[in-house]
Amino acid sequence: MNNYPIFDNHSLNDFVSSIKARSKSLKSKYYYINIEKVIEGVEGFDAKAELTLRKSRSHKSITVRLNVWPDRWVWVDAREASDKGWLWSFNEEGRLAGGKNWSDVIRCAEAMAEIFTAGVDNGAKKAGEIWRKTLVKGPVGEARKVRL
Repeated sequence: MNNYPIFDNHSLNDFVSSIKARSKSLKSKYYYINIEKVIEGVEGFDAKAELTLRKSRSHKSITVRLNVWPDRWVWVDAREASDKGWLWSFNEEGRLAGGKNWSDVIRCAEAMAEIFTAGVDNGAKKAGEIWRKTLVKGPVGEARKVRL
C-alpha cells in the first residue's frame, strides 16, 4: 500500500497519516489494505475516506470497512461471508469522541481482526465494546445548558 490519497480536509489527512503510522501493525493483521478517496456530491467538493481491510485473499474473508467523513463521522462495517450468506456482521457509526484521535480508530480496526479471528463468543458484543469509547452519538454543536 504505497499510494495514499490526499484530501482538502485536515481531519481526513490526519486519518491517512494514522494509517501510515500504523501500517506495519495493520499489515501483520490484514492481508489486504486499501484506502481510497471517494468523492460525494454533485460538485465533487465533499470527499470521504474509505478504508477496507481483509484478513485473507478469499472473498469469504473477514472484512472490516471504515468510511470517514470530514466532520469526524465514522461508519464501521465488519462481516464474514460464507457460501450461504453472512456468518456474522457488525455495524456501528458515530462521531470521533473528544480526546480521541485517528490512531485510536485504527487500533479499534486492528482489535476487530483479533476478536473475530479468535472466534470469540458474542463477537458483535465485544466489537461494540471496542468502539463504544471511541465513537459517540448525539447532538453536535452547542453544549447543553445547565440550570443553576
